[in-house]
Amino acid sequence: MEAALEAIRNQLENIAHAQEEQTTRLVEQATRMEAVKTRLQQPVVVDANPNPRPRQEERGWENRAPPPLVHEVQRHMRQHRRLGMPGLKGEGGSIIMKRSLMMRKQRAFRRMTICETTRSRFHLFAVPRTLRLIWIGSERWK
Repeated sequence: MEAALEAIRNQLENIAHAQEEQTTRLVEQATRMEAVKTRLQQPVVVDANPNPRPRQEERGWENRAPPPLVHEVQRHMRQHRRLGMPGLKGEGGSIIMKRSLMMRKQRAFRRMTICETTRSRFHLFAVPRTLRLIWIGSERWK
């Protein structure tokens, strides 16, 4: 009799324990489902065009503004042309201006190294050394 009662009590305890485990499992599953549901309710951003053509300004160097120093160099070039530097396109300009430019050209040429003269498409005399180097680099962007 005593043993039967003990066995029944054990069975009841086991059942209670199993029920507890099952309820905790169900609660965990419910929380997981909630998380999934909230994630699913968020709008999904579908990119209609996965790789669109780049916008005009992103396309390449032709649309991108060159580095500011290149503008400086180009301004120098335009001034030379206007003054009619011999050896640069665009003739004209007064003889006196040409003379002063020639003097400046000689002065700058003394400061310029051989490799710079050979590498540069234009000989930018009368242009500060840093600008000249920048210009040589900018030739490669085109």
